[in-house]
Amino acid sequence: MDSSEALVPESSCSTGTGLSSDPAGLHSFTPSSSAQPVSTSLDSKSYAETSPSFLVQNGQLPVSPLHQDTPVNATIPIPPPNSAQTLNMTSLSPAKHVLLSSRSHIDRFDVGLIGAQDLVLDLNAHRSAVTKLNLSHNCLGDAGIAHLFVFLSSPDGLRHRRSISELSLNSNSIGNEGFRYLAEYIRSSDALRTIWAQNNELTSDTETLTILANALNNSRVNLFSLTGNKDLGDMFIEQFLPLLHTPYLKELHLNTLRITQDSAPVIAEWITSRKAGGDRRCMLETFKCNGNSLGLKGVRQIVQAIEKGNWGLTKVEMYANQLGELEETDENDIVPETPMSNRSARIDAAWKETEVALRRVLLRNTHWKRQTEKEALSLLRYSRALLLRTKTPQPTPRGPTPVSFQTLPMELQLHIIALFAPTLSAAQRSRVYNYAADVSTLPPLLPSLRRGTGKSCLADPTSFLGVDVGFEVLGGGSGRCAEGKCMGVGNSLLCRREEERVKWLEVVGCSTYDPDTEE
Repeated sequence: MDSSEALVPESSCSTGTGLSSDPAGLHSFTPSSSAQPVSTSLDSKSYAETSPSFLVQNGQLPVSPLHQDTPVNATIPIPPPNSAQTLNMTSLSPAKHVLLSSRSHIDRFDVGLIGAQDLVLDLNAHRSAVTKLNLSHNCLGDAGIAHLFVFLSSPDGLRHRRSISELSLNSNSIGNEGFRYLAEYIRSSDALRTIWAQNNELTSDTETLTILANALNNSRVNLFSLTGNKDLGDMFIEQFLPLLHTPYLKELHLNTLRITQDSAPVIAEWITSRKAGGDRRCMLETFKCNGNSLGLKGVRQIVQAIEKGNWGLTKVEMYANQLGELEETDENDIVPETPMSNRSARIDAAWKETEVALRRVLLRNTHWKRQTEKEALSLLRYSRALLLRTKTPQPTPRGPTPVSFQTLPMELQLHIIALFAPTLSAAQRSRVYNYAADVSTLPPLLPSLRRGTGKSCLADPTSFLGVDVGFEVLGGGSGRCAEGKCMGVGNSLLCRREEERVKWLEVVGCSTYDPDTEE
């Protein structure tokens, strides 16, 4: 074989379109009648001097089989720029980029799964632990859900049960039996945080709803969506919501469940009620109830309940809840002294007023939430310095000693410190005091020497730390970064420091303004 054959493999078959099929992936071009001639006047010697050395042999260019009978100063046909046939360069294309996150994600969206047998095989063969499992728009059914969760509860599936944080089961024809298996899995998983169970076949069966509510109360799930389970209705609201009192659930989606205005009093009661110990039953920050039939009266009743007794909700959606064009509405629900004589126009004005009222109360909750979090962090800073007692004996000063803060009565000390956080309730301040005075809550003195654990922040390449992109910023003893020196800004990455702040605010109950507990 000569050098030209080594450079361009010969075609195994050809077509009449000017392209030659080549199983090796490098395709030579066969002239066709539609090709346009292009004149070339390159000198062989000058071209050889500028060619890569591995193409030049003994000062001469190797001759391609395509051009071995063609003079140098000749016209060589090439395909037109807008030709539908292009050279196939598959073998030279760059390798497909695989995101690091995809190694821990399994996406089986709308792939025609019937049952969970193939899925279990995939999970069993998956080398890394799975964090997100998307099985939406398949045909798992109750049997497939049972098979899946039985596997995840087995020793072989234990590593996945400990890591799966998001589970998508939308549109899988899951009925009451399947939701019972889901409830059992929720109860046994400490990692699960997000559940999408939209457009399934859950009904208002009392036993199933009780099991599901109890499972959520004993879990750390913070987002739960039942949107599109149209067989639920008002009976679901009446049986499910009063049983739900988990402190971790922050977002609940109840869209298009055929809920009517009869459920509005139950929803209003739930979002404002408290447990026996004084803690609120509803700890939601986001509540979505779109596409139902609450009507103007029902929506207004919920808005008034939020305004009077709920300071935690910061995002509420109740769009498309009209009962119809001629909605049955009490005269008290219509804006008084409205210049419009048309009843439908007056109802539209009442809807707009209700939307403004809802927007106003949500802005109020957002403002006081930020103020509460800010003051709680400030109170912790000063409480650490003033309330944390050291066991090391202090030397007795000589001469008269001035009155120090530590010599004051404890009641007076706490009253003075409370001035740093006037927005917090007495119960919230008490929890911050107890945390600050506990030596066991102090961070370790030495930073962790281990890297690659996935718990550290990534350095911001625009900062002045002098580190490379992707270098872990170790500090504070728990993988925390310097203030504003990581890539957590802009929701690109979750800052470890910010994550710990959120957890601490939840531990001391200062993530929401709570004026009802004030003395």
